[in-house]
Amino acid sequence: MNTKKNIFKNTIVFIIVFIIATALFFISLSKILNDNTFDNVFGEYIPISDNVDESSLNWEKIAELGGSGFVVDGNKVIRTYNKNYNKEYSNSELLDFVTLGEEGQSTFVFNTYDGNKFFLSYPNDKVSPTINFNLNKGESTLKKNILIFLFLIIGGYILIIYFIVRWLSYKINNELAEIYKKQERDRDLLFKGIAHDVKTPLAVILSYTKALDENLVINEKRESYLKSIVRNAAILNDRVDELLEFSSIDNLTIEKENKDILELVRRYVGDNYSYFLDNKAYIEILFAENDKFFVDVDYKLFQRLLQNLIQNSIDHNEKDAIITIDFKDDKLIFKDNGRGIDSKDIENIFDPLFTGDTSRQREKLRGMGLANVKKICELHKWKISYKDGFVISF
Repeated sequence: MNTKKNIFKNTIVFIIVFIIATALFFISLSKILNDNTFDNVFGEYIPISDNVDESSLNWEKIAELGGSGFVVDGNKVIRTYNKNYNKEYSNSELLDFVTLGEEGQSTFVFNTYDGNKFFLSYPNDKVSPTINFNLNKGESTLKKNILIFLFLIIGGYILIIYFIVRWLSYKINNELAEIYKKQERDRDLLFKGIAHDVKTPLAVILSYTKALDENLVINEKRESYLKSIVRNAAILNDRVDELLEFSSIDNLTIEKENKDILELVRRYVGDNYSYFLDNKAYIEILFAENDKFFVDVDYKLFQRLLQNLIQNSIDHNEKDAIITIDFKDDKLIFKDNGRGIDSKDIENIFDPLFTGDTSRQREKLRGMGLANVKKICELHKWKISYKDGFVISF
């Protein structure tokens, strides 16, 4: 059960990390694509194509950002914006504008539609340094750089997801391996227990039968031998019935009906009253006659559950069994006057063929009864536990 919880926990962790990583990726991508174009300058106030119509730019806003520009035809300045420039610049001076710029300024160069050169300058603090990479080379270069940047982000995102999936796969594989090992151990113990439970009474039957057949038993002991054979045959029959029940419960079609579970308990105890007396067992129902509690239940399976629980108390008592059945806080509580179950054994009492006793009654303590009870509870989505008695929580 803990292993299954660990797998579920790791899966939830992966889903949460995946959602967070995905959200961060798309938030980052959205910010990159929708950011007001690099410090509110790029795109709207700095053209992104080679050929521009500089007169169509928002020069009032450009002025607020400290930007200015001029157009040259050859070496002569034919138009200026937001600043008085010289009327003429040499080729070296124009080159300095681009490579060095005016002090504290970044300058970009574009072609105009009338075949001239347009120089646009902004204060460095108004222009993000990330856009100083060759904007004058045109829109295609810019798009290429953006695509490379996005590719790196997506690649990093995919790499993170890859390592998360690898880690989760490793954890799940380890958990599944533990489940498989436990199943193998449980199966091995089950088969060993079955072999032991069959071998012991079968050996008694074979040896006593052989002794009787060969007339090795004196007349005074023949009846004792026959009773022992019958008793061990009954044990074998019980084990076979329990094993068949254990293997068939999972494949049953459960047919639930909404019934008063307390009335079902009363009916079962009343119908089997003679059997309990014959086995020196006394059943006392503590909840009131008019108490009711309706649940969805398969009555046939519930009868099996009651039979196994009560029979467990009968088998475990070396004296007459006094069994009480109570109902409190939506729980059915079964107690008896036996010596109880050792605390070290409580964790394993619902395991198939578990025995925690080494007394002369050991052959009675092996079996599938409590394992069947737990399966029936699980089919109904109930919980069963032991605390000074068996408690079924609805």
